[in-house]
Amino acid sequence: MADEADIANEDVELALSAALAKRVQYSGESALYCEECGDKIPAGRRKILPGVTTCADCQGVREREAKRYGGGNGEVP
Repeated sequence: MADEADIANEDVELALSAALAKRVQYSGESALYCEECGDKIPAGRRKILPGVTTCADCQGVREREAKRYGGGNGEVP
């Protein structure tokens, strides 16, 4: 019989799976420079996220703004 910890772990796993399924998927060629601030996008970020167009700092701002204004896909409405 499952205890409270097992049930909580299952809930966390389901929530994580749902969040990963909804995340923005990049494809294509990455930009060398951030389209927001113009800083160079590090090679590691470009390799891990094909098609990325923003640096990590600017993407974080986009995501916070989208969350604040009811978005959810990392884009500011």
